[in-house]
Order: sequence, then C-alpha cells, then structure tokens
Amino acid sequence: MKHVFIVNPISGGGSALKEAKKIDSFAKQEKLDYEVYYTKCERDAYNFVKNYKGKKVIFHSLGGDGTVNEVASAVMDTDNYLSIIPNGSGNDFYRTIRKTALIEFKCDICRINDRYFINVASVGLDADVAKNSYLMKDFKIPRKQIYNFAIFYTLLNYRSRSLDIEIDGKKLKQKTLMIALCNGRLYGGGIKIAMDASIDDGLMDVLVIEKSNIFGVISGLFKLVRGKIHTYKKLKKYKAKKVVIKYKKPIYSSYDGEMMESNKFEFEILDKRVNIYNDSDFIRRFLEFKEKEQ
Repeated sequence: MKHVFIVNPISGGGSALKEAKKIDSFAKQEKLDYEVYYTKCERDAYNFVKNYKGKKVIFHSLGGDGTVNEVASAVMDTDNYLSIIPNGSGNDFYRTIRKTALIEFKCDICRINDRYFINVASVGLDADVAKNSYLMKDFKIPRKQIYNFAIFYTLLNYRSRSLDIEIDGKKLKQKTLMIALCNGRLYGGGIKIAMDASIDDGLMDVLVIEKSNIFGVISGLFKLVRGKIHTYKKLKKYKAKKVVIKYKKPIYSSYDGEMMESNKFEFEILDKRVNIYNDSDFIRRFLEFKEKEQ
C-alpha cells in the first residue's frame, strides 16, 4: 500500500515540521511508496484526503488531535486507513489505541451535527475553557499558562445551564455543569475521562456532571484533571447511540480540539466506519530514526 504522510507544520509548536523533514530519509530506508503533504489551513487535511485519487492508502497523521480528526473524517467509509504518528500536544486518541495488539482494525466514529469526532466531545465548563484558551492566544500570556488562565477566567464567569438532554430517547432537563461524549478514553493531553470506553462497541460513554456550588465545581475540576472524575458524586454515566442537547441560545461544544457553536447538538455514534492502521513497530522505527537524525 502507498503511505501518505499528512503533516501539520504548526502542530506541537512546530515540532511536527522539524520531524517531517526526516520523512524522506526514513521512507527511502524503509523502501516505501510514499508522499508527503503539508497542510495549509483548517480543513485542508480533510479536503486533501477526501479527494485523494487512489485506493488502499495509509494516511499517516503527523500532527495533533485536530489533524487526526480531519483525516479520520475523510477516510470514513473508504478502503483507506488512518495511522497516527504522535507529534502534537495532545495525542489523546493515539494514547487509546497504542496498546492495541491488532495492526489493522475498524473503529467507531461519532457525528456532531454536520461534523465528526473520533475521540471526545464535550458541552459545558470544559468546552468554555477550550473556547477561552483559544481567545487568550491573542493576549500577552505565556503560552504554557494560557490553559490555567482560561480555567480561572471560566470559573469566575461560568454558570450552570438548564439543558434539554435526550439520551437514546430518554429526556432529561437539569442544570448541568458539563457533558462529555466519549469514543476514546482520554482527552486534554492525557486526562482520563472514560477509561471504560471502547472504540468498537457502537456506543458512546456519556458523562453528565450536574450543577454544583463553586466549591463543588472546583472539587470536580481537580478530580477531572487528576483522572478521578468517576469518583465525583455529581456524576451520572450512560451508554448511548444518540444524544441530543438543546439550549435556549448558542453555546459551545469542543470536539477533538475543534470548536462548534449552536443551540442544538445532535450526537450519534457510527459503528466501525474507520479503518485503523496501528503498526506500533513502524511507529517505533520512525521515532527512533528521528532521534538518531537529531
């Protein structure tokens, strides 16, 4: 099969571009039929992969979760494969699949309105943190501190929302701090959000965190960051194929590092629609080659 390396040149603070310069040498050493493509803007990876002429292609995503999202969305329902070479700041979906013994297998992907996500989507507090982190990039805040500033700002201004929630036809209406819809197990750079989730069971793990006072919110946030959210007393967990979330005005959802704004989100899991190529030995050889070439 042909190997096509999709490189986001700004992923990981530019580290992906530096490592991509070694692809030519590595590919020749491996005697691969290969091509390298550098993304230029948002949705460029999706458009390139979707319109690629050729079958049975392995698309190696050399970037972060956003690049993985675009490649996965484009190879869905085709004979082509998604492979992940971890080079971004998150690499969360790769953390879920890296210990899988199979080299080739099919996994689920989820729909959110007219887009898709392969790892985790959320509505509520952490989606607002993600939105504020993005906005704060334009301010004179040290890069490594942007997320902490965003958490502090969001906590000061956040109010629980009375959302209309429908989980596989069961209707709920309650004040909610956060809802996470999980295909993968980790997000936010390795935070353990749904360690019981499976990427090929045809179900989303749905975590609903109910309204709390400020002290409860801070406690819940600490548990989330420490990977202990399953012990939080305000948490309810569900398994579902379809979830609909409505609010009286537009709010944000964060999915695979991307953002969407709407007053209605429709989530649905699509069973085993993405081919995964997860050759851990291939990835190991690439990363070792990269280290030797530095």
